[in-house]
Amino acid sequence: MSRRGRWLASIGAVLVAGGVAAAALFFAFGDATAGPAQIAFERGEGLNPAIHLIAEDGTAERELVPYGSGPRWSPGGHRVAFVVHSPPEDVAPLDELWVVAADGSDARRAARDASIRTIAWSPDGARIAWIGASRAGAFRLSAVDLGTGARLTIPTQLFGPTSLDWSPDGRELLTVDGGNIVTVNLASGRKHTLRAGAAAFEAFWSPDAARIAFVAEPERRALARAGGIQMRLERSIFVMDADGSNVRRLTRGALDSSPSWAPAGDAIVFARTTFSSDPVEVDSTLHVVRPGDAEPSRVTRGTDDGAPDWRPAGRPEPAVRIARAPLPEPSVEVPDLEDLGPWEATRALEEAGLTAVVRAVGGTRPRGGVLAQSPAPGARVPPGTAVVVAYSAPRP
Repeated sequence: MSRRGRWLASIGAVLVAGGVAAAALFFAFGDATAGPAQIAFERGEGLNPAIHLIAEDGTAERELVPYGSGPRWSPGGHRVAFVVHSPPEDVAPLDELWVVAADGSDARRAARDASIRTIAWSPDGARIAWIGASRAGAFRLSAVDLGTGARLTIPTQLFGPTSLDWSPDGRELLTVDGGNIVTVNLASGRKHTLRAGAAAFEAFWSPDAARIAFVAEPERRALARAGGIQMRLERSIFVMDADGSNVRRLTRGALDSSPSWAPAGDAIVFARTTFSSDPVEVDSTLHVVRPGDAEPSRVTRGTDDGAPDWRPAGRPEPAVRIARAPLPEPSVEVPDLEDLGPWEATRALEEAGLTAVVRAVGGTRPRGGVLAQSPAPGARVPPGTAVVVAYSAPRP
């Protein structure tokens, strides 16, 4: 069984039928301050890479969950929320919002929606908001109460939001819409522009709400050519006061994204993507920067690391009732094995993450070619599924 399969089996899930939990449990958490400050982040490619934890000094790295994206720590640092995206080829895709304890246990689904792009916890840890989009493409802000499962749609008009953060006082959401840094009042849905024309992509409040870290393109954009393609290579981390004034630039010279504040507000972790053209390579790693640093310090040594979120200082969080449900197993497409030999078919299935069951049958197909297979080509099945392959055995 794969690591993912073993983890799924360890959840011990109670199935959910008709959207109503067959059973639900209260769970509370103790002190989360022990050990080094941890950063949650994505590692890997695709819609649902693995989620890892690591200390600021690059030690104590471990996998939290093998399948998910966009990790966000709860306000007390006891839980991590993340998103499981549906494959885009699904007829009616539904993204899923999940919450897991800091030790990787108690994985529970909190909500499903047609689209969950990025998420944010309420400061009391009782709700999670997200940016979504309808099947028609209209953007919206939604939230779920983790205790009751009640859904809230925040009445506002958005044109292309790219990040989300919940204000420490619980009254507003911070987002970037059309490059402008704006807040949205939760009660009225009214938008207030903090900084217009910022060419911004993401924005996040500091723990004391006195400052905002944001990502933007500098006025002079660096361009480079890799593999014959001209690419914009520079987005930088900036900091400004909460009212939009006193903008300071912290990083330069790379494609930086996903800033997250340290609990004390004295440092920011972010993802840095660099390009090289000979050979063509794209690397993404995590770095930490402090005001006054000449250069950020590197945290991870991988090449596909992103979406970091710094663990807040531990404090009590409310007991929350979330129904357990199994984490959806990712699906893979069964390859077309027609005319392949038994060894070639076995290799193709193994490369796709499937198991080959090969059977020889009589037939006229030359060179032991595949006569039939089940499941059929193009079917989507869980990884490790057995695919029966019937091939033409040579006649005596």
